[in-house]
Amino acid sequence: MLSRFCLTARYSACFLLLLACSLAAHASGPLTIAPLSHDFGGKVVGLKSLPVDIVVTNSGSTKITINNFTIDNPVFQFTQGVAPLDLVPGESTHYNVVFAPAKAQAYSGNFILNCSNGQVLDLPLTGTGKTTNAKATLSTTLLDFGAVTQGQAAPQQSVTITNTGTDSFQLNYVYADAPSTTNFTTFKTILPGGSLSLDVSFEPWLVGKVKSLITLQYDVLPIEIVNLKGTGTAPPSVGVTTYSSLPAATKSAAYSVALAAAGGKVPYTWSLQSGSTLPRGLKGTKAGVISGTLDASVGTGNYSFTMKVTDAAGATSTKVLTLPVDAATGASCSNISWNVPGTSVPIQGLDVLGTGTYLGNEGGLYPSGSNMRPADHTNYGIGLAQAIAPLNADGQPDINGKEVFVVLGESNVHLEGEAIVRDGMNDLQKNPAVVLANGALGDATAAKLSDPNSPFWVSILNYIIPNYGVTPKQVVAAWVEPTDEISSGTFPSDMSKLQSQIENVAQNLLTFFPNIKMVYFSSRAYAGYSNGLSKKINPEPYAFESSYAVKWAVQDQLDGAPNLNFDPGKGPVLAPWMSWGPYDWANGLVVPGPSGLYWSCQDSESDGNHPSGTSGTEKIANRVINF
Repeated sequence: MLSRFCLTARYSACFLLLLACSLAAHASGPLTIAPLSHDFGGKVVGLKSLPVDIVVTNSGSTKITINNFTIDNPVFQFTQGVAPLDLVPGESTHYNVVFAPAKAQAYSGNFILNCSNGQVLDLPLTGTGKTTNAKATLSTTLLDFGAVTQGQAAPQQSVTITNTGTDSFQLNYVYADAPSTTNFTTFKTILPGGSLSLDVSFEPWLVGKVKSLITLQYDVLPIEIVNLKGTGTAPPSVGVTTYSSLPAATKSAAYSVALAAAGGKVPYTWSLQSGSTLPRGLKGTKAGVISGTLDASVGTGNYSFTMKVTDAAGATSTKVLTLPVDAATGASCSNISWNVPGTSVPIQGLDVLGTGTYLGNEGGLYPSGSNMRPADHTNYGIGLAQAIAPLNADGQPDINGKEVFVVLGESNVHLEGEAIVRDGMNDLQKNPAVVLANGALGDATAAKLSDPNSPFWVSILNYIIPNYGVTPKQVVAAWVEPTDEISSGTFPSDMSKLQSQIENVAQNLLTFFPNIKMVYFSSRAYAGYSNGLSKKINPEPYAFESSYAVKWAVQDQLDGAPNLNFDPGKGPVLAPWMSWGPYDWANGLVVPGPSGLYWSCQDSESDGNHPSGTSGTEKIANRVINF
């Protein structure tokens, strides 16, 4: 009867009746969704919007399962959430969706969830793709500073950003990873035909080759990357090698930094140059440690002072150092280091510990306390990497295909992965066939990813990977930061469990990405600033101890464990080639890594657990990209 009615001329009545039928199919029930609709507004083609956070709550009295979800327009992309998922009464879950317009036009779509009680939740989505005639042209994307004496600044070089388009754009933010800095202070609008010059400093604190990145973030244009490189050389005489911009301090919080020198004759003696003063609450020692708790009277801003080092022969060197003091974040910012349980001795990272031990377990990333991957394993990995070729959607070699590098882990890794993908995909030095994909999802712990039947794999394979225009069969490599929701336990048994999960994850990678060749594992960064307010997971020392789970899993493959075999000449291949990625843990401000890595409270969000959206995520991204 409805179809016959709709064939009459009474179109408006027909439409209302169809709408009523549609609403009946999406009748209200115990599950609620918020917001009820979302308009992303205008977004420039080629960019992605910020995510809308969609909250689904079970307000009923019985358990309900969210069976699955769909998005009926590919410009609206799923980035967070999982199904199937059980919701008990009173429980909520979150889904995130972003808008990535393909053309300059209006778009509409729906985020639809199908539930076990027959209820269908339908969230209408709208957005408009826009174009801009702004165009940023860089004078260079590579700055080579050549040989630079360790601890000294090279002559400044510059990058000029010119607007060669006909619309204005804004430079919102510049992130320069140490050992580089720029003179950028606040956002700048660049008019058509106008330009902005950034002065770039380069100051290596280590001897050897150094690579770094500068990230340029605009309002209506994609991020751009400037690569920096240089070589630190040993000083001919004693010199201060500490980077002139010290790790950031937090107002009214504890602080510590150990100064470094090189050249001349040891031991060194440090002093504050006459006429210089430290911020109130801090004191320096003859051993070169500046520490204390910043007095409440010390405001935010930059504080400069001059330190002097004297070697055993009486030779001296001075250097002006600048200490940034930033506002309190809400995290536990005075937890600038963590001690070995039951002692007053600060923990040393695996890459610092070497043949030393932590609770009876040897340090080093690899066997015998070494941080160097065994030569035979490295050579095999090089052979695999050199054999990687672009693949089509079916996983077959194709000169026009793609080589996908996927990032996996939980919420911390999702934030880090966004920076890795954003920076890496806009790096002009990247192989054009390489696609970086952020497959990390909140709550996707090692325990869940170790289960091949986990719904997290459904989200990764069916929604996340396709967002990048590729398929699971095109994935050839991965970076994984595995953690579990550990807040109690006994070392080393709890980390042996995590080790087993990591090994299962490696096997699952080969199952779901049949052409994957290599996987790099990293343990998480320092978590001592965690205030435990959002979710108390992986606080110290568990964050540090998870390093051992990665170490032992990689060690198992090096020892020839059959369940991790990667060499077809030795039997069935059950896992990709495994290696450490960058080791990202350092003991806050007190025990930096060999490369000078440290973690300031300003590198974390207000919960002290997740990396900050600027320095924290960019620090990890640069380490992964330059690894």
